[in-house]
Parts: sequence; C-alpha cells; structure tokens
Amino acid sequence: MAAGTPTGITAEQLSCWPPRQTGGYLALPHRIHGVDAARGLAIIGMILAHTIPASSRLYSLAPLGVIHGRSAALFAVVAGISLGFITGNNHRGESVRIQVARISGRALALIPLAVFTMMLPARVYTILGSYALWFVLVLPLLYAPVALLIATSVVLIFGAWAAVVWWGPIEIPLVTTSAYPAITYLAYLLIGLAVAHFDIRRSSTRAALAGIGLILAAVPLAVWMSLGGNLSRAIAWPQRPGFPVASNAGELVLFAADILPHCDSPAQVIHAAGCALVIISLCVTIAMRIPALIVVLAVPGTVALSIYVGHLVILALVAERSARLGVGLVVVMVAAAFVWRAVFQRGPLEHYVALISRLAGRLAASNS
Repeated sequence: MAAGTPTGITAEQLSCWPPRQTGGYLALPHRIHGVDAARGLAIIGMILAHTIPASSRLYSLAPLGVIHGRSAALFAVVAGISLGFITGNNHRGESVRIQVARISGRALALIPLAVFTMMLPARVYTILGSYALWFVLVLPLLYAPVALLIATSVVLIFGAWAAVVWWGPIEIPLVTTSAYPAITYLAYLLIGLAVAHFDIRRSSTRAALAGIGLILAAVPLAVWMSLGGNLSRAIAWPQRPGFPVASNAGELVLFAADILPHCDSPAQVIHAAGCALVIISLCVTIAMRIPALIVVLAVPGTVALSIYVGHLVILALVAERSARLGVGLVVVMVAAAFVWRAVFQRGPLEHYVALISRLAGRLAASNS
C-alpha cells in the first residue's frame, strides 16, 4: 500500500463489530501500559469525584480535594500524550491532511455523545463537549515543537486567564463558561503533547518528568499555604463553572494563587499539571517493571470513554450520592472493563469513535 494511503474500512470490519481480542492486554506491544493506567486512574478519580459527597468521611481524608480537579487535569494531559503518539508514531504513513481529518473525525464523533450525556439527569458537569472542542483547537499545534507547545500553554495559563479575570465577565461557551474551560484545559493538552515528544519508556525521561512534576505541584501549594489557603472559596468546586472577575490588582493576585479544585487559576493549573506528570511517570515506571501490578488500572484506561458514559447513565438512575456508591461503581466498571477486554479489542464507544475517525481519514484521502 502506498505511503499516505489510509487503511480504509473493509466490509468485514464493518460486519464484525466490535473487533475481537486476539490476545491478553499485556501482550499488546503497541500500547504503553503506563499511559493506559494513568488514563484509568483519571477516569476512576472522576467517578469518585461525581459520587462522593463533600460531607463524607472518605472525602475528608483529602482536604485539598485530591480527586476533584486533578482527575480531569490528568485526563487532559494523558489525552495530549495520546494525540502525540498518534501524530508522532505514524506507522500507517499517513499524510498530515489525513491525520488531521482523523482527529477531526474523533471530535465529530464525540458531539452526539456529549449531547446525550448533557441530557442525562446525572447532575454532573460532563466533559465530552469540551473534549471535542479541545481536539479542534489543538489541530494547528499538533506538529509544533516542544518550545512552542510550552510557550502556548504558559500564555493560556497566565495571559488568557488574566485577561478573562481582569476584563470579565467574558462568557464564551466551552471556552470560559464551562466546568472544563478550553483556555485552561487546552494548556493541559499541550503539556501532554510536549511530553509525547520524548520517549517516556526511558528511565531518564521518567525521572525528569517526576522531578519537574514535583516542583510544579509543590511550589503553588507552598505559596497557597503561606497565604493562609482558602483564598477564593466562592469560585471553587462545586460552585458555578466559569471565572471570577477581579476588581483590583490585589484580588487578581489572590485569585491567581488559589489552588482549590476547579478554580482554574494559574496556581491550580500548574499544581494539577505537576501532579499529572508525577502520576504518569510513576504509572509508566511500574508498568515497565511490574506490568501485572498496573493492569487493574490499565485495562479500564483502554475503555475510558465507555466507562465515562456508562457511569453517567447509572448516576442518572440513582438519586443519592455516597462513598459506598462511588466505590461500588468503580468496582463494577473495572470488572466490566476486564470482561469486555477479555473478548474485544476496543470498548463499544471506542470502536464507534475509531470508525468515524477512519471514515474521516478515508474521505480526506479520496479528496486529495
């Protein structure tokens, strides 16, 4: 097959849904199991964040909201790494045009899922609409060098945030008024893309990621604690999504230094990104040395989209939130992931997204 020609979709692929699993998960050489594990940990954290009430004893064990905010940030950083793997490890020999079309197809496939989850009475801010927008916004930077990716993320974290807070309220759907605003989460995605430029299977790379992550996580935390903490409780989770408006420079500084969950300040974004880098480094290290130990997180990580939508459907049917519900839901979802992956290569929704992505790539190839 000539370079630049997509694989396409055969009648057999369309009729055999979903594709069958031909071996165990750990036997798949093309996957970096530690990245799957980090994604699995992120999705488990999001389930717990949606189910464990702030009044529960389990929540009180994490006074800084270890689950809230950080899980979504980890998910976004891992999404950036996955995009980097797609564009950097181009085994199909696809052209840039085809790859962009395939990623655009992924974003398009998420739209009906986003609408469906928003219509569910689950009382949860859903991420899929924002996730689709991130895919579109990141397209111009897919092949950017590391320096440009980091510089753009810094501009978003500090410059875009300060502009919105100082001159606000600036209400742009999914960009500034979402629970997962694009000006914040696109920065996480770009950090993940930058990480994907390096071989995270090398111990030196993982050590560097862990060291950088620890610094990024610790410094904002130290500053926040030195200022007394609880700087802007009014904009923290679980209040309304969106950014505050600073009436003076002093208030702007206090807002910027806050790290409470989902306040999306520069300090909180840097802290959450640092936590994500440390977690990714640890997950990949464990997966490289003791892969069987990480499989309980990695397998759910390969069907994260299906788990995310599935848990929202269940939450729509359950009125009361509790720690018991959260833990039970995690156990059920992880077990379901193992059962599914024992038979099939992809989760049902992952297969749907991959199918739309391939169709988009094939359409781009036919028009080239």
